[in-house]
Amino acid sequence: MVVGRFISQVYQRWYEQRKTQYFKQKIAHYLQDGRKPWSPGYQEFKWQFIEQAIADSNIIKCFGDNLDLPPNYGQFLDERVVEYPWLMSRLCSEDIAGHFLDAGSSLNYRCLVEHPRLAQHHLYCVTLAPEANCFWQQGVSYVYTDLRDLPFQDEFFEGVASISTLEHIGMDNKMLYTSETNYQENKPQDYLVAVKELKRVLKKGHKCFITLPFGRYQYDVFQQQFDRTMLEQVKQTFAPTHYQETFFQYNREGWFISTREDCQDCEYFNFHKTKYCDPDSSRDYDPDLAAAARSVVALEMIK
Repeated sequence: MVVGRFISQVYQRWYEQRKTQYFKQKIAHYLQDGRKPWSPGYQEFKWQFIEQAIADSNIIKCFGDNLDLPPNYGQFLDERVVEYPWLMSRLCSEDIAGHFLDAGSSLNYRCLVEHPRLAQHHLYCVTLAPEANCFWQQGVSYVYTDLRDLPFQDEFFEGVASISTLEHIGMDNKMLYTSETNYQENKPQDYLVAVKELKRVLKKGHKCFITLPFGRYQYDVFQQQFDRTMLEQVKQTFAPTHYQETFFQYNREGWFISTREDCQDCEYFNFHKTKYCDPDSSRDYDPDLAAAARSVVALEMIK
């Protein structure tokens, strides 16, 4: 047993070193090739950026205090570069450790589950189907189910987060997230059913964190972009005792703090509709090299 564990640890160190070399090569290729979203090396560069951002106390302070982000922050990168630091800025290291729900499994990455502000909690990742990432050794629990019918008792969690997930509820999740045909749906109002469930399983006086693509309403089969009316429906359905919304907007220079008014006409860039994914399409990248959402709203709500 001891020898086996030692060999496993040696292999893990070797694998991490090889992975680092591989990532460096991919990132170098991405930088040399014009930094186009979703091109080879994009994911590696993005996750390197996210790891550095959530480990930087100055960046976390910017998000926590709604201060201006550094110039060219997250240029040519998707909304995860603002969603994750925003969430970490809201999770206090002084919080009492408890059960924490990741509704949608958007936090199921090593740099996130091992972040001190999240690692103090018992994390439950809830999603439709198993994923390649698995951190049970860090105490993460995995539950494969529908967010519209959570298998938890009332007020089970001390914290809830749903990062860019509600826009997929009731949509065609078979397209990207599961092979089960019963999730090939067209029920665009079902995100409100999920909101009710998130509130039900959250303890009174505790926080729910939600991020959503925001702007002009868009229906893209596997997701929808929220507009002002839908955002108000989320707020009314949850009926929080405390509510705070923060808007982040993207342009060619990167991400920055914005307002509801300035974001309300933003359009989502759907990479799946470009010539790189759809052989019948002639669409290329837009001039601003947006990767996905051009605006997101981040909600902090207390039950």
